[in-house]
Amino acid sequence: ITRSASPSPSPLRRQTVRHRRPAELCADPGDVLCDVCTERKLKAVQTCLKCLVSYCETHLQPHLQVTPLRKHQLVDPSHNLQENVCFEHNEFKRMFCRSDQQLICYICLVETHKGHDTVPAAPERDRRQAQLQAQRDPLLEMIKDEETDLEKLQQEAENICHSAEEAVRHNRESFRKLIRVLKQKRSKIEQQIHTQQQIQLCQVKERQNQLQEDVSEMKRTVYELDELSATPDHNHFLRHSAALSNAMNRAPPPRVQDSGHIRYYGDTNAAVSAIMETVRIALNEGMTNVTLSQVDVLLYPAEPTTKEGFLKYACDITLFTNGGHNVVSLTEDNRRATLKARQGYSENDRECHALSREVLPDRCYWEVQCEGSGVRVVVGKHSGYNSFDGRFWALVRSASSGYTFCSENRTVRIPGPVSDTVGVYLDRQRGILSFYRVAETMAFLHRVQTVFPESLQTGVALLDFSKKLNKVKSLPSLSYTVFLL
Repeated sequence: ITRSASPSPSPLRRQTVRHRRPAELCADPGDVLCDVCTERKLKAVQTCLKCLVSYCETHLQPHLQVTPLRKHQLVDPSHNLQENVCFEHNEFKRMFCRSDQQLICYICLVETHKGHDTVPAAPERDRRQAQLQAQRDPLLEMIKDEETDLEKLQQEAENICHSAEEAVRHNRESFRKLIRVLKQKRSKIEQQIHTQQQIQLCQVKERQNQLQEDVSEMKRTVYELDELSATPDHNHFLRHSAALSNAMNRAPPPRVQDSGHIRYYGDTNAAVSAIMETVRIALNEGMTNVTLSQVDVLLYPAEPTTKEGFLKYACDITLFTNGGHNVVSLTEDNRRATLKARQGYSENDRECHALSREVLPDRCYWEVQCEGSGVRVVVGKHSGYNSFDGRFWALVRSASSGYTFCSENRTVRIPGPVSDTVGVYLDRQRGILSFYRVAETMAFLHRVQTVFPESLQTGVALLDFSKKLNKVKSLPSLSYTVFLL
């Protein structure tokens, strides 16, 4: 039901209607037309709910002037007037049936809707309007909330645009940084390659000089043998043959491996390929800032920092004594050497070697378990008899005086507690030799960084620090053990 108007218009309304201009009375498309006009239909200005007729300004005058008609209810013109008219009784629907939830006329009230819960339309409208009004405040609150959400969404859209612009700038800057880092890494790798090249060339040169000396010495021995063999003097031959035999009785030197199929710097190429693959995967996963600090490119892997890391490079070592003395005994597996306890040690027996049979790998780790007065762990090139010749590096472990590092030209005391086990780490390619004290944890003792020769070997010197050897009837056992890790 459209909103109702007062049964009688106000004086202002009457004055307005009486003074309306003719042009304003003409109907436009969509206007409600006057039901009374017969020739030219004018625009209706009011609808009478009693008469169920819409009137133009002229035909409305009786409802404004005639007293009985002034009691009729006038409303604004409505296109839906027939919806408010009972189709069956042609009466205006002034009642509402709550039972059937529909508008009815008075005749329907006494006929088809008799006994139903019915009320006049106006009170029902008031009741429902009060209900709707009660729902209005929550709706207004909801509107306020959603308008706030709209503002938030607008702000979010602005933030998205701002963030996208920032992301583009950050992306460009990140890739510029990435390019700079890659250039720096490339320069560092090239520098490392050149440095390693010089180290390897020095090693080759050193090996060449050694071989040239060996060849010259052997040629001289052959020449002396030929001269001695040609002498007719038997006594002269017999006097000099023993010395010549000792000179010729030498262990064959390690052979130089054929490097024709060896690919140098393969680790470098593999490391570079690995970092490029890491960058590719990172870029494919949508990363815009690739940090290369966690993927460090080195010619050779860095020195381990944990016991587990060192154990990855554990090597197998067995021992021999070569019959140079009879005071050191080995176990059946040649992995444990013991200094025999006996009387009458000579001064030469104060340092008795047990040497490794194997040439050490370029990168390896092993442990030495020490028992007794003292042990010297040596790395170098041994003569094949019972000692090291040339350059060597050694860590002396004494139960009484601690650790001492020594080489062919210097000695360094190392403070700190002593443990029964010494760990040795060698990386010949990088020129690193490190010694560690091994107990519940590993503790660094000493590091050497130099250019090492090829064919490095290890060994142990079993030491007795007693000053009165001739008065000692028996000595405790000194053991050297290389663990199978």
